[in-house]
Formats: sequence, structure tokens, C-alpha cells
Amino acid sequence: MTGYFVLFTLFLLYGLSLVAFAFLLCVLIKKPLLTGLIAFLLSVFWGCLGFATLYKQLPTSLEWILSLLSPFAFSAGMVQIVLLDYDLRGVTFPDPSGDSYLILATFSILLFDILLYLALMLYFDKILPNEYGRRESPLFLLKSSFWFQKQKFVHEVLENETNPEYYSDFFEPISSEFHGKEAIRIRNIRKEFKGKLKKVEALKGLLLDIYEGQITAILATVELENQAS
Repeated sequence: MTGYFVLFTLFLLYGLSLVAFAFLLCVLIKKPLLTGLIAFLLSVFWGCLGFATLYKQLPTSLEWILSLLSPFAFSAGMVQIVLLDYDLRGVTFPDPSGDSYLILATFSILLFDILLYLALMLYFDKILPNEYGRRESPLFLLKSSFWFQKQKFVHEVLENETNPEYYSDFFEPISSEFHGKEAIRIRNIRKEFKGKLKKVEALKGLLLDIYEGQITAILATVELENQAS
């Protein structure tokens, strides 16, 4: 009784939510084999749990909370279609009884799950440490420097690269003969090390251009701190 488009949309949104969920797990676990195993087990468990809605054993509020897990939402949507087909009505719009609009709610929650998983993936990708250390603090979204200052500084530097009269402690003007001959351009490189008492910031917003046909040398100074044992 249910139309093809309804089933296609349900499976499409569920498939996209699984892809987004797999991306999220890849960021959290970082091991492909373990990521695939955990994604499979969670999908089976949450999907089977969704069939509990067939027997009306869960409170409605709990069902909506568990629908944040896309396999549960998918199973609950399938249950709704089965029940409507059992009553020989199917999913039709407009539906005087209002039951068919529960499928639209399922579509909405699956779409929300996709956006939620992608947002969490981007967030954890920023804050979780990798082999080069942690890139951002957990509250980096609340810092104005993340939204404005860094971009403003880079924009200012790029605008004044062609201005021979521009001077800054953080920027050395480049002769016009080198413009357009950049072989490597490095922007905003940061590096922190964990010291005994505090973090040591080795690089902060490094900007560097290396030009064709030129020999480039980098001189670094090291500051040693005497720490009482």
C-alpha cells in the first residue's frame, strides 16, 4: 500500500546517516578495522531495539530520544509503515487520521541525525589530538580569535605583500621581482609541546614563502628554562 517514493526516501536518508555516522567513528577511533566492527555492532543493536516500537513497549518521549540513533529511527519508521499497511491504509497524504505524518517526522529526525553526526565529526576532528598534538581547545568555538583575528591577520599580510613600505615585526616585505615565483607557501603553522610545568609554544602563526631558484635557510632560536628538580 505504501508508495515507492516513501520507501526510497526512508532508505536514502538512513544510508546517508550511516555514512555520516561512519565518518564520526573514524574521527573518534582512527582504526579502520575497529571502526567498521563497532559501526556494524551498533547498527545491529540499535536497529533491533527499534523494533520494540512494534509492541508499544517504549514511552513516546523515549522513542524520540532514541531516534537520535539513526538505526533506531529507521526501524521505527519501518514499523510505522508495516502498521499502516496492516490497516490497509498505507502511507498517504493527506491522511485524515494523521498517522501518515509520523513518517514525515521520521524523515525529519533522520535528516537531523545526518547533520548532527557531521557536526560532531567536524568538532571532534578539531579538538582530538593526533600525532602532531591537539589543534584546538574544546571551547574553541567560543573564542573570538577562531572567528575573526586569525583570518584578519592573514588577510592583512596577503594584502601588504606587494607594498614595499609596509613594515611589521611579524612580516618582511618581499621584493617585487619575487612575486608570482612562490614554490611553497606556508600559512599559520602552530606547534605546541608538553613541558614539565606548562605547554611550550614553538610556533605560532608562522607564515613563510619559499621562492623558485632561491636558497632558503631557517634560523631558529631556542630558549632554555631552568626548572627546579
